[in-house]
Amino acid sequence: MEVYNINDLHHEQLISSKTGEIFSKSAVLTELFFCHKIFVHHEILSPMKRASAPHSHTIQEEMILVLDGLPTAHLGNQVIQLKPGDFIGFKPGTKELHYIENTTDKEVRFLVICSNQEDDKIVFDS
Repeated sequence: MEVYNINDLHHEQLISSKTGEIFSKSAVLTELFFCHKIFVHHEILSPMKRASAPHSHTIQEEMILVLDGLPTAHLGNQVIQLKPGDFIGFKPGTKELHYIENTTDKEVRFLVICSNQEDDKIVFDS
């Protein structure tokens, strides 16, 4: 058995290849344990940043668990302020795009928990 602490992991900066925009820092926790059906990412979101471009999935399920900070969730025209301990899910197949952003001056940390669907198609805002 191995134990890892999310605070000790190396986090890669997520940068859009299309726009060069800097998004969150992310570490994929489940790669450490060779999980194939689920991914858990530990996200660190700097002040005034988005975690990703607006997007949706065709079949992959995606959930967010807020650890620290006050991120804002967007789904289409819906805007929801989140707090530590909040757990939110985004249904696959919806035409509404979603993303998480940090509009505060403090860092936000959250987990992204999603199914690993190799044939999932991601739809991004153009």
